[in-house]
Amino acid sequence: MKNSSNNSISNTETLAKQRPGERGSALVVALMCMVALFAITFAATKIRVASARDIEDKNAQAVQYWEARSGAATVEASLITDVPSVFDAEMLRAQTAVGGYPLPAFDPPQITLNYSRPVLNPDGSISNNNASQCTSLLGNLNAWAQRKSVIAENYASERGYGSDKTKVAVFQESLRQQLVGGPSNAEPAYLLEYQIDSAVGEQGNARGRVRPSGTIMLGPAQPGCNTI
Repeated sequence: MKNSSNNSISNTETLAKQRPGERGSALVVALMCMVALFAITFAATKIRVASARDIEDKNAQAVQYWEARSGAATVEASLITDVPSVFDAEMLRAQTAVGGYPLPAFDPPQITLNYSRPVLNPDGSISNNNASQCTSLLGNLNAWAQRKSVIAENYASERGYGSDKTKVAVFQESLRQQLVGGPSNAEPAYLLEYQIDSAVGEQGNARGRVRPSGTIMLGPAQPGCNTI
């Protein structure tokens, strides 16, 4: 009986000696779990932040893209609407100045810029030359188009789209087209091609560029008459 009691006390002491080690192991396990949980939480937070930044960047890029589209559309609208109106007004002035003398709207292709003698000078004044000495009403077509591209750029600039972001990259003669049913030697209509360049965001090419293009037709000065 006494031996049994002694054995029980001995086992209790042995278990008591083992418990501190068990408690230490449990603490290590708990600490490892906390570290793992922290790592998972940190990784999840990092992913969420990266995802939020990616969404924000895409949203900003989308806004910049549509701003570039809007700027290009503003320039294009002015080219299509304002330039033909200016053409008609200048044609009327020039025709009135020469009293209806038959001259083409623009110089024939064989006349170079150096030999151009328009009725209406680039500065808007009327030439002092006689009508018979003038090569056309408005002069060289490409030079005229280059000057008129500023109209569209100024129109866009007034609406918040400066030429540093949106501009007319190309505005030049494409071809001269005879009107259907007219004489083969009649003055043709003038087809101008244009391309607009609009940067997406401040980074320009890094973000991309919007470049709409198209054509504008200007009518002849003397439909059905041999003026060339």
